[in-house]
Amino acid sequence: EQVLRWKTGMYTFLNPLQVGMVLAGAEEDKVNLISKYAHHAGFLFQITDDILGTFSSKLDSGKSPIDDMREGKRTFLTVYALNNAEPTAKDFLIQNLGNSDITPAQFERFKEILIECGALDYAKERASQSAKLAIDSLDAIRDYWPEAGVEFLEQLVINLLNRKA
Repeated sequence: EQVLRWKTGMYTFLNPLQVGMVLAGAEEDKVNLISKYAHHAGFLFQITDDILGTFSSKLDSGKSPIDDMREGKRTFLTVYALNNAEPTAKDFLIQNLGNSDITPAQFERFKEILIECGALDYAKERASQSAKLAIDSLDAIRDYWPEAGVEFLEQLVINLLNRKA
């Protein structure tokens, strides 16, 4: 979660939003009001990206879904599975994360494990929670931003939660 907070929440969401706020003339003491939104929206983005990166097609996501496993990436889903899968499934994950020669059949087993141990459901639930928290956090900025800007940020969260690519 710390990686998601720093990598996506701060770098991809908070910093660009704060720069935009400053350029739009926001007062210095109001710039930090967007922090909670950025944290939750960034978390949402990364979780949905991890889901799509594993369970979508190359056509949909623009990259091969097997790439993260070949690279041994510890995604939100993978970390959950490593902590919650039954021992033989966990052993399979450990042996195959980072295996550059993984077969399509092994990748299918990888996805089955993510489903069986609850990683996919957990990730979807956390994504939904993050979406709600991001939208709820916008109450802190409603008095300082035009309604169109707040609506844009709300719609961004909805689109992130429901994206297919």
